[in-house]
Amino acid sequence: MLLSQEILVHQEAGQLLIAILEDERLVQIFAGSGEAPLRGSIYKGKVTNLVSSLEAAFVDLGLGKNAFLFIKDVAGWRPGKRIGQLLKRGQEVLVQVKREPAGEKGARVTMRLSLPGRSLVLLPGRNQIGVSQRIRPNRERERLRALAAEIKPSGAGLIVRTAASGCTREDMVQDLAGLQQLYERVQEQAGQAAVPALIYRESDLLERVIRDYLDGTTTIQVNTMGLRQRTASIVERLAPVLAEGVELSPGDLFGRRDVWRQWHQAVQRKVWLECGGYLVIDQTEALTAIDVNTGRNTGGRGLAETALETNIEAAREIPRQLRLREIGGLVVVDFVGTVNPAERQKVLQVLGAELVRDRARTRLWGMTPSGLVEITRQQIAGFPRPVYQQICPSCDGRGRVTSPLALALTVRSELAAQAGQAEEPAFLVRVHPRMVPALLGHDGRALADLEVKIGKQVVLHGVAGFELERVEILPLTNTREPLPILPQDVIPVSIKARDKRHPEDGVAVVGKAKLAVVGAGEMEGKVIPVRIAELGRGRGRAEMLARE
Repeated sequence: MLLSQEILVHQEAGQLLIAILEDERLVQIFAGSGEAPLRGSIYKGKVTNLVSSLEAAFVDLGLGKNAFLFIKDVAGWRPGKRIGQLLKRGQEVLVQVKREPAGEKGARVTMRLSLPGRSLVLLPGRNQIGVSQRIRPNRERERLRALAAEIKPSGAGLIVRTAASGCTREDMVQDLAGLQQLYERVQEQAGQAAVPALIYRESDLLERVIRDYLDGTTTIQVNTMGLRQRTASIVERLAPVLAEGVELSPGDLFGRRDVWRQWHQAVQRKVWLECGGYLVIDQTEALTAIDVNTGRNTGGRGLAETALETNIEAAREIPRQLRLREIGGLVVVDFVGTVNPAERQKVLQVLGAELVRDRARTRLWGMTPSGLVEITRQQIAGFPRPVYQQICPSCDGRGRVTSPLALALTVRSELAAQAGQAEEPAFLVRVHPRMVPALLGHDGRALADLEVKIGKQVVLHGVAGFELERVEILPLTNTREPLPILPQDVIPVSIKARDKRHPEDGVAVVGKAKLAVVGAGEMEGKVIPVRIAELGRGRGRAEMLARE
């Protein structure tokens, strides 16, 4: 069954949020600053070291930490070859980032370049033709394989992407021409640049989502005029006939389309099903466990019928949750047990049909008589993971809590909803101290934008004793009344000047108290979050708090 697909692009507080909806239901969401990632970018680098024990080389890309190049990612590698036979120290190489730097590890790179377009991926220097396994039916896959073989350029391979389903030969030729022109520019720049140098930067988040998710039936809505112009420009380049369909929907686009509520549901451990059953989703380092329960789905029917109904609905919901939470690796699902092999097969068929909609590679194993099913899912490369949750800072990583960014977006939405009903001129928002930087934004701009949007002043108070997910929103009549601030609380302050006695420190005013902010001498005129160290009559001391 074909589903209607929509892409919603929402800009708020410096964050770019992109939601994918299928038949009005949120199935995936991406969040980021809009900046392009390192992954997929192409660099001209120099080999600094060869490590024969690892059969690998280290390459200077000018990023601070040298990148790791494994022998199988070296152009010309064949079984039996050694790294010293393929590369020399000081050799200049053209490489593409496969994996972003993480912690003390530098980026991982490859000399086997790949340039993605909307319907094709160009593989310079290779001779293969591949077709996405997600394209159905098989005759469509074979049609596209034949077209790819017809247009494949000499000295390069092609991969036919899922988005190519239904494409004509003209569509693919046009896409290929653009990729060949891009590769020619890469070669030209690489020939002229001195090492180390960035030769090609991968597209930013908005362009990658449109490139990978846009099809002939997709509609796009954005919430600012700037986004509309940028999005229409991208669509014009990738699919000109769809460019006029980019619709401007100003204001709280996610609120109107019920994205905030569905997003909030995605952080919950328990997910209710329409039939009255529910899922319990627990993520660990090793695997994700999903328990299916009949819950309130008791009715007056027999146990077998109740179990089948719950299992079928769970089989439809679980793939959506995997996409929504961007869960990868091993997933073990404990369905309600059934002794009937035909019923087990029916549940597997529904589950398999829903998994096919996932752009990530998935594999489904059989069901045991007790109802256990294993699913493996590969996370979609090149996209930032959703920011719903983070490891709990209070229990040494034994659990997960909603991330400050996700909570901040929820709080902003709730303030906008309450602003139209409250008569008071301001709100007091009491939160965990780590929430203050997320709500404040860079230089206080996110908070200032929110106050303009809702037409009310917002006073933030990070209370040291609060749990991370605790939020209190209170109408405030008198904003001049001092807050009951205690040591270790976090509040935003405006740095008025340098401290005359200690120029490295800044000075702020809280109520009637003069506050010395350690290390904030360079922050004059800026709004920053600070943690109160001491606060007495007329004076106090605070420390700057890093923004998350």
